[in-house]
Amino acid sequence: MKPSIDPISGCIDLVPNTSGGSGTPGADGRPGLQGPPGLDGDQGEPGEPGPPGSPGPAGATGGTGAAGGPGLQGPPGLDGADGEPGDPGPPGAAGPAGVDGAPGTPGGTGLSGPPGLDGEQGEPGEVGPPGPPGLAGATGATGPTPALPIMGTAVVELSARKTARSGRFIIDLPTALLQRQIGTAVIVEQASGPVAGRGVIGDDAEFDPILCAPEVINTKQVRVLWTTRGLVRGKRKFHYLIAA
Repeated sequence: MKPSIDPISGCIDLVPNTSGGSGTPGADGRPGLQGPPGLDGDQGEPGEPGPPGSPGPAGATGGTGAAGGPGLQGPPGLDGADGEPGDPGPPGAAGPAGVDGAPGTPGGTGLSGPPGLDGEQGEPGEVGPPGPPGLAGATGATGPTPALPIMGTAVVELSARKTARSGRFIIDLPTALLQRQIGTAVIVEQASGPVAGRGVIGDDAEFDPILCAPEVINTKQVRVLWTTRGLVRGKRKFHYLIAA
């Protein structure tokens, strides 16, 4: 049974839940007093969705809600690109000294390195005390007799029969030279003063100067090449000096 409300009296009638025939609609009655709420009827079939209504006016902005709790941690993100290198940090404090390790096995001898550069000259050291005198050495052998310079004067014949401007002559030495003096330096110059066999004439060197080119040819002789500007003949006097 399903209760129904009488539209005229407002009373609840209990009538069988049967469908009658359709009658002629009656006149609309006055609304009766509101009766007590009826019992919930059976759930009807859902109706077709109605057309969407026009958008209503925007409501007022509500107050800020309470902060939500932290969400679950998401999966790790991909590695980002490397950043620019930062400035070097300050040097760290020196760590404590490590324990000395056990001595290693000595290595083989390495190759000799290149010689180093000469160091600067050091300051001279102080003079040490004199050492004791050494033993006397053995007497050396007698050395060769030293050569002595030889000097003297010789009168020679330049040209006996005719006058001449040049020629040669030999000076015989009164003392023999050493073998090593052959070819040594020698000077021969015309001497002034009278010459034996020519009277008192003593100015030959002034009027007829003679230039000489001497050479020691052996231990007893000096050969002289001579020349003059004029014509000369006869004897002349010469000084000679032979180096040691």
